[in-house]
Amino acid sequence: MLTTKLIMQNSFNQSVRQSSLVTLEYGTLNQKVHAENQKIKFLTSIQKSFIVWSPKLAAISSLTPKNIELYSINIDNKSRQIQILGEARTRDDLLSYKQQLETSSLLKEISLPIENLLEAEDVSFEIKAKLP
Repeated sequence: MLTTKLIMQNSFNQSVRQSSLVTLEYGTLNQKVHAENQKIKFLTSIQKSFIVWSPKLAAISSLTPKNIELYSINIDNKSRQIQILGEARTRDDLLSYKQQLETSSLLKEISLPIENLLEAEDVSFEIKAKLP
C-alpha cells in the first residue's frame, strides 16, 4: 500500500510539473502573440493615414498652365489643407488657373486672397484649399 501511494504521489508530482511547463510555455507564447498583435494594430493605424501624394501632385501640376510658375506646395495631412505658392505672368492667368482648380475634383474650398489680384503682371500668389 505504501509503495502504491509513493508511485501515485510521484505520478501526481510529474503531472503537476508537466502542466506547469505547459502553462509557462502557453503564457510565454501568449505574450509573444499579444506583442505581435500590438505591432499589427500600430501598423494598421499608420497605413490608414497614409496618402499616396504623387498622383495628386502630378494632377495639380498638370493643371498648371505655362504662364504660372509654382514655387511650393505645402500639404498638412491632418487638416487636409494645401497651400500653393507661385507667380503668374498676369492677373488673368492667375484667375484662369484658379478656375481650372475649381472645376477639377482635386481641391475644394479654394481661396485666393484679394491682395493677390492687385497687380496686373508678375503676380505673386498664395492659394489655399482643402483636399477632398
